[in-house]
Amino acid sequence: MTVSTDAAAYRFWTEERVRFADIDAQGHINNNAYAVYIEGCRFDFFRTLDMIDPASGKYGVLVRIEIDYHAETMYGAAVRVGLRVAKIGRTSFTLESAVFDGDRCVATSVAVQVRMDSATRRPVELTDQEKARLAAYS
Repeated sequence: MTVSTDAAAYRFWTEERVRFADIDAQGHINNNAYAVYIEGCRFDFFRTLDMIDPASGKYGVLVRIEIDYHAETMYGAAVRVGLRVAKIGRTSFTLESAVFDGDRCVATSVAVQVRMDSATRRPVELTDQEKARLAAYS
């Protein structure tokens, strides 16, 4: 799947602080740090959509993630993460994310999230309200 490297394609944004612990021996941001940045954006997105509520009896599970690295990023970068909803299914949805250092896209990601029932620990259908909230970011 080709994920857009154009910042205009993304509807939801978060900013990340590059920590000293995020760099490796070469002085650039370690590949694992990008996964953490993208995860933070997903979490903020779910909070914005009110999809993190233990009382609801539902939760989300990440079942697939793919990250492509496009350029090296060094310590001190101002990193922003954009997110959009690429696909909404019956029990799952696909998110696309991109990490930017200034105007330069340095990484892209595709993630599939499944909505789960806390009691049965099985996938549960997305409600019409959840689908509508997700669709607003597609």
